[in-house]
Amino acid sequence: PKSFLCLIDFYKVLYKAKYEEINVQERSVNVGLQKLKEASEFVEKLKIELKEQEVVIRGETAKTNVLLEKVMGEKAKADKKAEQVNGQKADCQGEADKINAEKAEAMVELNKALPFLHDAESACNSITKKDITEIKANNKPVDIIKLTFDGLMIIQSKPVIPVKVEDRFINKVTAPFLADSYDDYAKKDLMDINFLNNILDFAANEKDNINDETCELLDPYLRFDEDPVKNWSPFTHRVLEPELAGKASGAAAGLCKFVGAMVMYHGAAKIVKPKMDALKVAEARLAKAMGQLNEAETELNRVLAEVAELDAELAKAQGVMKQLNDSKAAMERQMDAANKLLSGLSGENARWTEDSKNFALRRKKLIGDVGCVCAFVVYCGPFNSEFRDKLYTQFMADTKKRTVPAHEKIEQVSFLVDQGTIGEWALEGLPSDELSIQNAIMVTRSSRYPLMVDPQGQANRWIKSREKARISENPGMCITTLSAKNLKDQIEFTMGEGLCLVIENVENEVDPMLDPVLDKAIIKKGKNLYINVSDQNMDYKECFSLYFTSRLPNPHFSPELSAKATVIDFTVTLKGLEQQLLGKLIGMEMKSLEDTLAALEEDVTNNTKSLQLLDKQLLDRLSNSQGNLLEDTELIEVLANTKAKSKEVEGKLREADERKIEINEKREQFRPVATRGSIMYFNMT
Repeated sequence: PKSFLCLIDFYKVLYKAKYEEINVQERSVNVGLQKLKEASEFVEKLKIELKEQEVVIRGETAKTNVLLEKVMGEKAKADKKAEQVNGQKADCQGEADKINAEKAEAMVELNKALPFLHDAESACNSITKKDITEIKANNKPVDIIKLTFDGLMIIQSKPVIPVKVEDRFINKVTAPFLADSYDDYAKKDLMDINFLNNILDFAANEKDNINDETCELLDPYLRFDEDPVKNWSPFTHRVLEPELAGKASGAAAGLCKFVGAMVMYHGAAKIVKPKMDALKVAEARLAKAMGQLNEAETELNRVLAEVAELDAELAKAQGVMKQLNDSKAAMERQMDAANKLLSGLSGENARWTEDSKNFALRRKKLIGDVGCVCAFVVYCGPFNSEFRDKLYTQFMADTKKRTVPAHEKIEQVSFLVDQGTIGEWALEGLPSDELSIQNAIMVTRSSRYPLMVDPQGQANRWIKSREKARISENPGMCITTLSAKNLKDQIEFTMGEGLCLVIENVENEVDPMLDPVLDKAIIKKGKNLYINVSDQNMDYKECFSLYFTSRLPNPHFSPELSAKATVIDFTVTLKGLEQQLLGKLIGMEMKSLEDTLAALEEDVTNNTKSLQLLDKQLLDRLSNSQGNLLEDTELIEVLANTKAKSKEVEGKLREADERKIEINEKREQFRPVATRGSIMYFNMT
């Protein structure tokens, strides 16, 4: 009954797992197929849209080319106009530079004349109304005052009496000189209320009307040379000498200065005036040229504005073109990616389509398949290979007889474990024969702890290799025998730490202290788990593992022990021993060949697992994608990369198979020796 209950428990667990596995596969495959179908339909839709897009692009390209030609023509005109304007601008600038240079030169000369003008203005400003009143009141002014007013009348081109000679008393000297016009003309002018203002206005506005003839008429009044030979004046000084005039009248001194300054101004200004006149003509010419330049620049700006407007229109058209081309390129990329994806997944598509038809049948036949496999794991462990096959054949025949849905032939190994896991077991030291793989399945999948009949110690070696990481944490506590004095402590430690406990050299019975552990009599208190061993609650972790190995070739276990543990016969077979001996022989004779084979098997195992993982990821990503598959470029890249890696791994596996054939051909040369050794062993035992 214990074994049957174990069968029922294992059946429920395995059936649920396999049923769920089929459901997940069905959902993933159906969703994946639907996604691929949608992708295929989307590609056809894209082809139509792409053709329509090409027509639109051709029309827009023609419009843009016409606009481009127009823009290029207008730009050429604008460039020509700009060249003309720049030339005109350069000419104007050159003329302006020349005029500015001439103006600067004229200003230098003008600045030489300005001090005289300032002196004249200063002299006028020094005259007060009191001084004028004083002169007006003087009925008989001295000769120097009268002659001063003559000079003032002459400089203003006002009338004077005709020239005649009279004696003049100046600076205590009487000498013949020109007769004055004071009484005839100057006195009347002096009486004008605006006398001073008129003089200032003359200095400000009429100074440039002074001519050489006027200055020549004033020459006798102003000329003096200290050289007696050159001096023709009867006086030893200038007639209109401000200092001498000042002694007679303050106003006369100022007016003397004014007359002299205005004559000096004319002398300097007559040099400047032609230059200033020429400068005015040049500036007028420049103003006209600048006006023409402004008109040309205005025209250029108008043309440039038109070109800018056309440029903006062209940029807009080119933007539309770019958008259309980008859209087309995106559609083409999307379609290329989709075609690559659909082409790459064509094999999966066919396989998934075939699988999708069989899920319902697989679910239905799962009832009998799981029953046969579970019976094999629970009941067939103690027997050798031949008897296991006989029992398993009876299980399948009985299932068929009772019309329980099941497949005609159920491969228990492939049903329970994948090739990647088998490869891992081989790397851990498990022999690669069918019996050893079945034994490993029973060890790892059975709900009861394994009790292994292991006369050759191969199960013991495999378990220690498999549990190497956990054993290495505390070897003294993880490997023991039933006769060990600290067995109870070892049980407590390994259960509490979640390690493994390997009990070696078991004979026909097991210490009753281990019964609660074998029965998995777990007590749950809060979040903690316990097992009561010898009236002591010991901590228990679900990752704890317990293994029994017996070196007896034919032990007599009690029915109770056989029910509590899964008895598994690890006795080596003739073929299995032959394979092991072959490996050891080649390891001695051609170690490099065996090392190569071991490395190759490790690569094959890793690549097989990678291939299984990649296939699962491929289907998961495809089935879990949201929306349109082809619009998710990232997912397409991931799927493409996954498929590429999958193909790469498949290539490596094919290459490994070829190398394995070559290596095995060399290994087969030593096969007869291994065969003889295996036969000799079984003949002796």
